[in-house]
Amino acid sequence: MRQVIVVLILAVVIATPLVYFTVNNSDSSADSQVAAEIAIAGSDFSPKTIKVKKGQDVTWMNQDSNPHQISADPYPEGGSLPDLNSQEPLGQGESYTFVFDKAGTYTYHDHLNPESYKGTVIVE
Repeated sequence: MRQVIVVLILAVVIATPLVYFTVNNSDSSADSQVAAEIAIAGSDFSPKTIKVKKGQDVTWMNQDSNPHQISADPYPEGGSLPDLNSQEPLGQGESYTFVFDKAGTYTYHDHLNPESYKGTVIVE
């Protein structure tokens, strides 16, 4: 009987971390969505169009040696989504993250190069 109890205790001790890891790392909740990433490099955004879920983060990473500033369309005031604005230019290696809380299609540009750098975020 004592051996059965010891085996049960060991089974619970071993299984508990596995159950905790599985429950807390489930990707079914909105909180665990991986942030979408957009590279700023060369002469454009990559990808130019990205599709994300409502409430998901989108991060722009400047991989270019030139500064870039993310801003919603239309240029220059960004009135379609005023909060989508990095405020300051991003230097090489810097990033800007924005959470899209409403479904829709949003276009944006690089405020410093509005004719060359244009992109779209589709929020479902």
